[in-house]
Amino acid sequence: MGVARVVRLIERAAAAGDEAGLPHRLCQAMCESLGMDGASMSLMTHTEARQLLCASGDEALRLEELQYESGEGPCMASSESGSPVICADPAEHLTEWPIFGARWREELPGVALVLALPLTPTGATKPIGSVDLFRHTSWRPDAAQMTQALAAARSVTDILLRRALRHFGGADPLPWEPVEVIDAHWGKARQAAGRLAARRNIAVPDALALLRARAFATGRPLPQVCADLFDDPAD
Repeated sequence: MGVARVVRLIERAAAAGDEAGLPHRLCQAMCESLGMDGASMSLMTHTEARQLLCASGDEALRLEELQYESGEGPCMASSESGSPVICADPAEHLTEWPIFGARWREELPGVALVLALPLTPTGATKPIGSVDLFRHTSWRPDAAQMTQALAAARSVTDILLRRALRHFGGADPLPWEPVEVIDAHWGKARQAAGRLAARRNIAVPDALALLRARAFATGRPLPQVCADLFDDPAD
């Protein structure tokens, strides 16, 4: 499949419904056009203001969570560097992220490869986020396939800028579905970090680091750890 066809498929998916399902349709279109099994997408991925846009299923969501909880991983590296990052099965290959790699190997043994792509607008050099694509089987993309993948990511970015980013900074809830999942996994985490920072008189990034450490130590997802903070007034 050539670059032009990949871009057309993504543009067609973007036009096929309302804004509530836009990120999900874009993730699905990237999977279908690039031969991947799942995807997740986030904005400002390597910052404390990280915002999940979409996860195509449970595996994609957990892959995203593991990187958010550990503070490391391919999507964060891609967002920060502006370059694609490919990670093979951690059961067979060491990753440069020891915490994320160990959790991936333990919790997502069916994921054999992750391809993280920067979401960089046309004409820009700095990404606004990243998209994680994964496969259940090993894969080594050639130059043409990487060109298609980067073109797909750029097309997705431009669509988001045209149609969606105007919702940021407003008082209304984000228009994307499922709103509950997005809020529970990222909105509540930031709120919990702010609350813990106020209680302990520490900086918000330090509070988030404590919450991440608690999630890692207990083996529980970060959203559950954050929910405990709201349920227990004494922390």
